[in-house]
Amino acid sequence: MPNSSVTFRRVDLFRIVRFLVVAFCGMAIASGTAVAFDMQSVEEVSYPDMLSDEEFLERTRLVEVEPSYDPHLAFRMRIPKSWNSSEDIGLRNFVVSQKVVGEVARYFSPPSLDLRSSVSISAMDMEQRITAKNWFVHHVFSQGFSLEGMTVLHDDHVIGQYVMLEDDVPYRVRASAVATGKRVVMAQYYVPLANVDREAPLQAAVIDTFELTNPDEDFYFASDTYEFLDIVSFEYPLTWELRAPVIRDIERMNAQLIDVRGEVQLKGQIDVLVLSHDSPLLDVGEEIKKIREEFTKRTQFEFGPILETREDFEYDPSIDSAIVEIYPLQSERRLIGYEYWFGLLNDDGFYSYLVTMVTPSRSSDFYTWAQNIEIYQFVLKSFRPGSSSL
Repeated sequence: MPNSSVTFRRVDLFRIVRFLVVAFCGMAIASGTAVAFDMQSVEEVSYPDMLSDEEFLERTRLVEVEPSYDPHLAFRMRIPKSWNSSEDIGLRNFVVSQKVVGEVARYFSPPSLDLRSSVSISAMDMEQRITAKNWFVHHVFSQGFSLEGMTVLHDDHVIGQYVMLEDDVPYRVRASAVATGKRVVMAQYYVPLANVDREAPLQAAVIDTFELTNPDEDFYFASDTYEFLDIVSFEYPLTWELRAPVIRDIERMNAQLIDVRGEVQLKGQIDVLVLSHDSPLLDVGEEIKKIREEFTKRTQFEFGPILETREDFEYDPSIDSAIVEIYPLQSERRLIGYEYWFGLLNDDGFYSYLVTMVTPSRSSDFYTWAQNIEIYQFVLKSFRPGSSSL
């Protein structure tokens, strides 16, 4: 464990970081206002006057489906007794935003004034794992639906409600989306708006029963490990290119990760700087100032005021303290907006890690942003000291 002088020094480092960040952003010349999805403004899904347990069980029946083509799509839920299933689906594929969707099952109500309610269970492939919350937000806004509410049960499961048009008929849709492996499986209960008042309690209760019975637990991307000698290591996805110069000074080591998915536009970049507390020249505040000044000079970006501080990240038990802050990057020369993620980690030995990420902003390219923050969290969580630091 570190001695008291080192511990005191770490406390001072965070004060230095906060002071320099505020001062630096205060001096920045803003060229525009960053726009972002405000997750905090999204209300949780509302619940109408619910049916009693006895009435709900009386009006519904349990269905359990185990598709032979993919056991991880197996589910169970309760649906209204009078509804019929569509037997000819067999994973009928269609395309939404260039991602393949397979409809696993569909159930229909009897017609009411030529309108039907329905429940659909579908699966969507993700090229990279993101949280169910971010996937659902992207799904709703990319399709032009009107989001009414969303409740995050946990990272892999959300309940949401939105309004959409289909064949010129407006529907209120209640959905349960579950991330499993590299897919999201979603149950959606469609109710024509004309029937919402009388059907809303049943709609909410039915969606709450949706459950995957064999979820895919293997959800992380292929990765490799980079080691700064035997001092510290971190993991990174193989879809990102590692650029690491020869280590000539163990008191100051750096590496870079670049998203190499073949796009002309920058999709993501993570920079790592490892600093030793034993260095007599260590000044973390000066390092942060220099990193930002060099970044601004090289890219013509200016830092806007802080967007948020993230305190929900997980770290290796060896990490003694950590802070992550997010800033908008502003430039008249760029067609899309970017964000700058800044992380400072201290291990329980004698090193600090400065880990920054540049990513398209959540308002410019939400799906890429959501993918990148998953990568960033994955990298941060993987930092751990080597044998020489223990």
